[in-house]
Amino acid sequence: MKPLVTIGLPLCKRLEYLPNVLRVIEAQDYPAIDLLISDNGLNGTKIQEIVDRHYSKPNRFRQNPATVGICEHFNQLIDSANGEYYMMLADDDEVTPNYVSELVNRLIGSPSAFLGVARQQSIDKEGTVLRESSANIPQFLSGPDFIRGTWKTHEFDFQCLGTFMAKTAVLRECGGFPNFTRGYAVDNALLIKLCLKGDVAFSPNSAFRWRVDASSYGWSSPIADLARACRQYMHWMERDPTVIHYAATNPAVWSELKEALIHNELLTYFWRWRDVYSHRLSFTQWVRAAFEMPYSYFYYRNVASVFARRVRAHLDRSFRSDLLERQQRQAAPFRVGDGDGHRPIESAKDALAQNLIDSQ
Repeated sequence: MKPLVTIGLPLCKRLEYLPNVLRVIEAQDYPAIDLLISDNGLNGTKIQEIVDRHYSKPNRFRQNPATVGICEHFNQLIDSANGEYYMMLADDDEVTPNYVSELVNRLIGSPSAFLGVARQQSIDKEGTVLRESSANIPQFLSGPDFIRGTWKTHEFDFQCLGTFMAKTAVLRECGGFPNFTRGYAVDNALLIKLCLKGDVAFSPNSAFRWRVDASSYGWSSPIADLARACRQYMHWMERDPTVIHYAATNPAVWSELKEALIHNELLTYFWRWRDVYSHRLSFTQWVRAAFEMPYSYFYYRNVASVFARRVRAHLDRSFRSDLLERQQRQAAPFRVGDGDGHRPIESAKDALAQNLIDSQ
C-alpha cells in the first residue's frame, strides 16, 4: 500500500491561480494524495466553489475564522496533515505530474533521508521556463552536503526551494516553520533544520516550478520588512533548538555552515537592495536601507563599492555637463556692447571695425 502524502495548499486573497494549481495537483500520477486546502483570507464560499469546478478528486477544506500570520498558517497545515509525508505548494507555483511519486520513491529508498527535493525551474507569469537548477546532484547526500551545495558553493543552482517533501512526523518534531516577517526565508530555515536531522533524497526526473512575479507577496515586500526578516533569519541560527543541538554535537561543521548561510543571506539582501530597491526608493531611503544589516566586512565593502560607483558616475555627469557648457560658451558668437542693434562679431578684427563704426 502506498504511503499517504498530504499536499497543503495555503490560500489568502489571491485566487486567480487556484484553478491552475488544482489542475496541477489532479494531474499527479501518485494515487494516495490527501489534498488539504486552507483559507486564510476570509473568502466565504469562493474557494470551495472554485474547487468544486476544477478538482474532481477527494479533498479536505479548512478555513480560519480570522486571518493569522503567514507562518502560523503554514504550521496549521502541517498540524492538520494526515499523510506520512507532507509537501506544501503555493497557489501560483507548479510541480511536474511525477513530482509526488518520484519523491516518495526516493524517500522510501533511503530511510535515513527526511527530506526530498526535485529539480527547480523558474517560470514567468505565463508559465514559460526561464532557467533550471542543476540536474547533476547526487540522488542521496548528507544534509550538510546539501547545505554546502545550495548556499555555499551554489553548485546546485537553486533559486527557490519553496516546495519540498518531508516526513510529517519530523516536520512536527522540529517545530515546523519559524516566524519571520512576511514569511521571508522560512522555507530555507525549515530545510536547514531537516538537513541537520538527516539525509536528503534528490530527484533529477521531476521538478518544482517556481513562478517569478514582481507583484507576488515576497517580491513586493517593503525593504524594511525584508531587512527585518533577514536579521530574524540570522538571529534564528542562534536560538532554534534543532540548530543549537546540532551545533553542540558538531561545532566545527556548524561553524562552517553558519558562516556560509550568513554570507549568502547578506549577499541576497545586497543584490536586492542594489538591483531591485534602487528603482523603488528615493535616494535617501535607499542609502539608509544599506545600513540595515549587521556589521560584515564583506557586505559593507560591497556597499561602499556601489556608493563609490554612484559618486564617480555623478562626478562624471557633472564634469561632462560643465565641459559642455564651457564648449558652448566658447563656440558662441562674440558680441560688443549691450544694445539690440549690434550684430555678432566672429573675430577680434571684426570687433575693432565694429567699434570704429559705432564711434562715428
